[in-house]
Amino acid sequence: MAGLLDTLVTPPNAKKAGVADPFFYGALLLSAATQGKVGKKLIKDALPAARKYAEEVGRAMKTPYATGLQNPDAYAPITRAVLDLAGGPVARGLLSAKAVSPTTVSALGATGSRYDDAVKRGAQRMNVSEDVYKNLEAEGLVSPQVPPIGARGQELKFPTGYSKSLKIPVADLEYMDQTLTRRDPKKMGPRDLQIEMEGLLGKTLVPMPGDRTSRDVITGFMGQKIKPYQVEGGYAYMPDEGGWASAKSVIGRYKTMFDELGGQGVAVGTPMSGPGSDYAKAGIDLMYRRFDIEGMPKKTKKALKDEINIEIKANNRIKIEDAQKKAKKDGVPYEEPELTKPFKGFDGNERTRFNEEPELRKVVMQALDKDRSRKLPGAPDPVAIRHAITDDRFRELTRGQGDPLSGFDFMSFPAGQKLTKAPHSSYESHISGDYLGGLSTPVPRSLLFPDFTRDMYRQNKPVSRWNYMFDRKKPKQLVTPELVEGVLDYQKKMSR
Repeated sequence: MAGLLDTLVTPPNAKKAGVADPFFYGALLLSAATQGKVGKKLIKDALPAARKYAEEVGRAMKTPYATGLQNPDAYAPITRAVLDLAGGPVARGLLSAKAVSPTTVSALGATGSRYDDAVKRGAQRMNVSEDVYKNLEAEGLVSPQVPPIGARGQELKFPTGYSKSLKIPVADLEYMDQTLTRRDPKKMGPRDLQIEMEGLLGKTLVPMPGDRTSRDVITGFMGQKIKPYQVEGGYAYMPDEGGWASAKSVIGRYKTMFDELGGQGVAVGTPMSGPGSDYAKAGIDLMYRRFDIEGMPKKTKKALKDEINIEIKANNRIKIEDAQKKAKKDGVPYEEPELTKPFKGFDGNERTRFNEEPELRKVVMQALDKDRSRKLPGAPDPVAIRHAITDDRFRELTRGQGDPLSGFDFMSFPAGQKLTKAPHSSYESHISGDYLGGLSTPVPRSLLFPDFTRDMYRQNKPVSRWNYMFDRKKPKQLVTPELVEGVLDYQKKMSR
């Protein structure tokens, strides 16, 4: 046993940080807890400890993708030892940044067939092998749709990616899967293209954040048929429409950037969070097709109106504070930003505002995305709506990632392109490009933008702030041999 413990606490680069020992202690506590070998108090203490130690060891390792403990080679000794001690089913989960994620313990309680079915479904959705999917799960990057198991063996609710904070029963998600009916759109481009990173040497990657919406034609969901509705995308817009669509100001900035890069710019899809689709019209449109908004009880309408106005006030306050800080930093007089007007309620005229104001569409979905709102009689279900419009490739992504999977889609944009009217009801402008395809195995965003990652380390920014900083900076990245090597090495590790 002594020799085994020596192996456990000496992974490369971690021992000198002085955190491998306590991390392993927390991990063993967690593995024992999930097998019912310790009491509730230790379970409660072990979970936050394991998470904390995972992040500390990740920083100590100085990996290019932060706190993920995502170096399988360095942690192979721990993997083997925990497999010996804990019996295997939780080992992979313990060694990821999501050491206490639902997948850490779901495999313990889920029957083998249920877990295997979830892995098979997830791999098919992402178009990767089951081995790759399991390795991505071990990294904490995807979450098979199986219920976490509590201390008494009970099934817990699942922190779905279709919500910012809600947890719902897996049975509800399974019902959504079973009752969602859809078909392919009439216009489809070459969606199955795959790109090799070596072919991008010398190019400059440009992040292109986008929502997770599909391009499916929805014909029914939540047990009810609806008038067929074309979801407009989303990243499938790239191959289907041969370009990208957004607000005119956004597309104008992209045009300037690609012109400056002289045709050497390549956009890489960096998916937003699950609720990022709330800005698009698809969610609101489906809400009205599936739910009886006009027929909601008066108390429900009033409660939702109040929730929406609470969100509007909070968002307006943030806008004002940001504008004040910027004015002070720039040394210019403060000018009040454009604020969202109060919501007058579901009076039959609200659709006009929903059609014209992306910010209000998002606020409505945010207000619905609360436990108290979901309990209101007749209230629309935001999880079911987001589920219906989500691209299959993004259904499995773990919620709350600071360094999310990226590289599902790449598109080159020649210089000198003109802006045209977008064939998209949510966005006005389109810029044409050449769709290149996606990586055979997606990778953490930090591997595609290592310069940004190094900046975050130098500034000592916590991973929880990375998404905010990435969206704010929108960093460009030259594709170097080192970047290509990093991506290929990661893909090889995920294929083992």
